[in-house]
Amino acid sequence: MTARGNFPLVWPILYFVFFAVMVVWLFVQKDAAGTWPHERLFGVHRMASGAKREFVRFLVWSLTMNVMFWFIYNLPTCLLRVAFGGSSTLVP
Repeated sequence: MTARGNFPLVWPILYFVFFAVMVVWLFVQKDAAGTWPHERLFGVHRMASGAKREFVRFLVWSLTMNVMFWFIYNLPTCLLRVAFGGSSTLVP
């Protein structure tokens, strides 16, 4: 801590590393047909090949990554801030 404040680097990085590990874990979860679990959940595997299917895959991947990031990184960070954090220069 300095006179200009403190900026913790360790605990946000730990969450981000856990997020990266979970993304890699998701990448290796393909079934025998080559379908990822979240694509199966949203029915992408049943769609005909083409631009529409690839666009839906893009949307499903975007949604999955954002939901994972929110639950793994944002939610714990906000909960810890509410539980233990005080006012700071950056966040009143």
